[in-house]
Amino acid sequence: MARRQQRKRRGFAGSTKSRKRAVPCENLEVTQWFERDRQSVVVSTPAGDTVAEWWDDDVTSMVEDGFFSTRGGMQRPRGNPIDPQSVIAYLRDVGTCGRKR
Repeated sequence: MARRQQRKRRGFAGSTKSRKRAVPCENLEVTQWFERDRQSVVVSTPAGDTVAEWWDDDVTSMVEDGFFSTRGGMQRPRGNPIDPQSVIAYLRDVGTCGRKR
């Protein structure tokens, strides 16, 4: 019985889902895609792992609510790419990315 509990504890402690750590902000890549009525902002690591993504109305909401800023200063993201630093700043504020520990 003690051995089974020990295995369970070891498995839980080693699970990547059980330990969520903030990703370092320095190397994150922000990819933007806008086409007609579709839009996307994806943040990923250099290894290709997706950290966060927003699609369509979510992108528009993030710009209109002031979380993402556009380079042209206009409120609509179409035609004015979103400033990648504002996306990284948002992720830092919500605790998704941070400094290396």
